[in-house]
Amino acid sequence: MTSTIELQISAKKFTDQVLQTLLATPRPLPDPYLGMQLQRVRYRGASLRRDVIASYQLAHVNAGHDQGPGYNEIHARQTQLAVDVTVEITAEANIAAQPNRLATPDVTIDGTLVFDLEVKQSSIGVLALETKFRDLEVGIAFPSIAGVVDPKRWAMDKLKSLLNLKPLKLDLSDTLAKGLQFWNQGIALDATGTALVIRAEVVNDGNPYRWTDFYNGAIQERLDGADWAVVALSQDLRLMIQTQIWGRLTQALGQYRVRDVNVQYSGHGDRASFTITPYLNVWENGVEVLGDVVSASFGISVGYEAGKVVVEIDASAADDLADGIRAVIAGLVAAFVPLVGWLAAIVLNEVLGVLLDEVSHTIAEIASGVDGLPDGTTVEEIERFKYRARIPFTPPSALPGAITTFSADAEAVAVGGTWSVMNLSPGDLQVTASRFGRNAPFVSCGLLGDSTLKAFDDDPAGSISMHAEAELTSTGTAPVSVDKVIPVRMPATDGSTGLTFVPGDSALPSKLQLDGPGSLQLAEPVVVEVRTSIGVVRLKFDQISTVITLQELKRLRSQIAANLAYCDAEELPIGWLKKHGLIPGGSDLTPEEIKAKLLEETVTTIPAFI
Repeated sequence: MTSTIELQISAKKFTDQVLQTLLATPRPLPDPYLGMQLQRVRYRGASLRRDVIASYQLAHVNAGHDQGPGYNEIHARQTQLAVDVTVEITAEANIAAQPNRLATPDVTIDGTLVFDLEVKQSSIGVLALETKFRDLEVGIAFPSIAGVVDPKRWAMDKLKSLLNLKPLKLDLSDTLAKGLQFWNQGIALDATGTALVIRAEVVNDGNPYRWTDFYNGAIQERLDGADWAVVALSQDLRLMIQTQIWGRLTQALGQYRVRDVNVQYSGHGDRASFTITPYLNVWENGVEVLGDVVSASFGISVGYEAGKVVVEIDASAADDLADGIRAVIAGLVAAFVPLVGWLAAIVLNEVLGVLLDEVSHTIAEIASGVDGLPDGTTVEEIERFKYRARIPFTPPSALPGAITTFSADAEAVAVGGTWSVMNLSPGDLQVTASRFGRNAPFVSCGLLGDSTLKAFDDDPAGSISMHAEAELTSTGTAPVSVDKVIPVRMPATDGSTGLTFVPGDSALPSKLQLDGPGSLQLAEPVVVEVRTSIGVVRLKFDQISTVITLQELKRLRSQIAANLAYCDAEELPIGWLKKHGLIPGGSDLTPEEIKAKLLEETVTTIPAFI
């Protein structure tokens, strides 16, 4: 049904979304090489450029005696994505020497990652937006990296491994008539740098002049202040309407047969107008009445208001077709539904929202049913044979933003809208780690709890357990993945030592925990390496002295006593609780209220009261 599809996107919104998508998609850091670790890539900004010349092959059908496809080669500008970054590289030895914190980088590189943007047809009607890594630009001499012969090549290889971006699939197959395909497709930045444009066309001439102009930025920007715009050429709309109405008339009219449907278009400002003139042959008793041709013009104008496409139909010149006109009107209104669905569904592919992830949607999600009228469509009769239809144009939830503009000129109709970009902030890796400490045993209420206290008094060392933990967090709002947790030095956790290890979650915040019996003896500290998407850190857990002091015995015993006190809250006087700042409130708290308050407190913070 279409010969050309064009999607225009605000260059500023596109680059803003690139940065947000990079932040929103954590990627595992590559493994170290020659003792050096790519520790962090900080994204500082993004822009589009078209400074280099590339060659393109345009497919076309050979004319004359030459059969099969051929190619025209042209040379034109290449649209590129440039991402400003700060790359941090740290020696493994320094990571090991600075435990429980993110090590200071040994090498910091400010540069620009350059990607070529290309659009290809991966299958019939399916376009793939590819982002190919081209270069790492550094304004000064590339810094040396210990042990690395070619530091720039080393950095580029690691960055290519980190930023292995998948093609974005854009499924437009439902916009093609049966048997057709896109012969050529491309992506370009307009000459002003305002709009990034994806174009695909069915025309099979591979016109080198048209495509050279396109790649060089000779594109009419149609955003009109919107963040994105889907553009439909007037000749495509005429063909679409002609085909739809031809079919509708064929179904609706009994004594008439469609001979031709002529469609004329004009566009100005916020309204597109079509004059449709069907030519009908009259049939009687299954025989065509020769020379008897009926024609009548229908005027249709299309605009936009408050989330709806407004279609006004003037069929007052069709009095001769009065008996069948009401059936035809439904067909005329329904003819615009595929257009509405097509315009919205192109953007629905999430080219706007998820630039670097592989997604694919099928076109024409809005158009449905024989009548093709979505829920909420209203048709009113203004006067005899004049109608106004309002068709809901509310895109599915995947559309990033709202439709705000509808514009038309002599060449095209454009639908534009807003686009809300995420606002994730990058953060730094924060580590809070504790050495091994002694914990009092768990206390149950009742007689068993009293026996726990007695067992502790009889054998303190045999009653306690050892515990250490580390918590990793980020200071930003962007998600951070935990990709590997590697025990570097740790006693066996198979039950032979009593040590258990909980490696934490797969994303920050994450807490790692080590537990063991009070008799646990460490020959040397436990060391664990945690590899996150924003840095690699070594955690070190030291054992405290094997000698239990009297002060620590009193602290552990007070923990047990406080737990027992929770079982019977009346044993803790209000004055004592308030003195230690544990229970906010007055002296009128009941025992049940005290218990509720105690549930909110950490028992290990209760000071000894014995």
